[in-house]
Amino acid sequence: MFVVCEHVTSRWPSFSMKWGLGLVYCTDVNGIMQESGYNHRSEEWRLFIDSSKLSLKAVLPHNVNMLPSIPIGYAAHMTETDENMKHLLQYINNEQYYWQLCGDFKVIAILLGFQPGYTKYCCFFV
Repeated sequence: MFVVCEHVTSRWPSFSMKWGLGLVYCTDVNGIMQESGYNHRSEEWRLFIDSSKLSLKAVLPHNVNMLPSIPIGYAAHMTETDENMKHLLQYINNEQYYWQLCGDFKVIAILLGFQPGYTKYCCFFV
C-alpha cells in the first residue's frame, strides 16, 4: 500500500495522500478518478473497509467489478474501534460521497454501534 501512495504522490502531486493519526488517506477522490480516466459517480462505487488486529484498510471497488479498486485509506497500527472508524470515515469525506458501505460482520457491527468485541450469537435482524 505504501508503494501505491508513493507512486500516486510522485505522479499526481496535487492528489497527494495525507497523514492523520497514523492513517494514510486520499484527499481528492474525484481528482484521482478523473486522472485515472474513470467517471466517479458515487452510486457506482462502494466503500469496503477491512481490518485486522494490526491494520485498517479502505478501498473503493466498482459495483460490477469492471474497473480496478482504488485504495483510499490505510493504517498500519490502528485497531478496529469505533473511534478509529469514525476518523477514517471523516478523513475520506464519506458524508460528501455517501458510498454504500460494505465489510465483514465485525466492521459493520462497529459502524452500526453494536456491542464491540466477541459476540457468541450475533444477530443483526432483531
